[in-house]
This record gives sequence, structure tokens and C-alpha cells, in this order.
Amino acid sequence: MRVGQEQSPRTDCEYGVPQGCVLGPLLFTLYISPAASVISSFGIDHAQYADDMQLYVALKDGSLSALTQCIKALHHWIVTDCA
Repeated sequence: MRVGQEQSPRTDCEYGVPQGCVLGPLLFTLYISPAASVISSFGIDHAQYADDMQLYVALKDGSLSALTQCIKALHHWIVTDCA
């Protein structure tokens, strides 16, 4: 990238999708969609759209524990299955 007379160094990118690519949101959704089964196994509602995921829980006894366990399971899934 060049701004005025300054230019940033070039770096090879071995993985990913070019920024602004039309397929970017679709490919990300395909990549992250298995997380839905991890979340659902804890009885937690969620919404996924492009590069965003939201978890929803009703505040009642045990909901914080379920949410915490779900987040830990998601972390484990990302670290082991997506790496």
C-alpha cells in the first residue's frame, strides 16, 4: 500500500480470501457453520451472519453456567478443529 511517498512492506499471504471478495462472507459462513452444532448442544440460541455470531440466553438459573461451558467448547472447537 502506498500513501504519498511512503510504501508499506509487502508480505505474502498464504491463506484467506482477498478483502472485498464477493465470496468472502459465503466462505466464512461455510468455515464457521459447524459451530452451530456446538452451540446448540448447550441449548443456547444463536445467530450467524457473514463475519458475526451472537449467542442468546434467557437469564435463569444455570444459564450463566451453560453459556460459560458453551464458550469453552467453542474455544476448544476453534483451537482443535479449525487450526
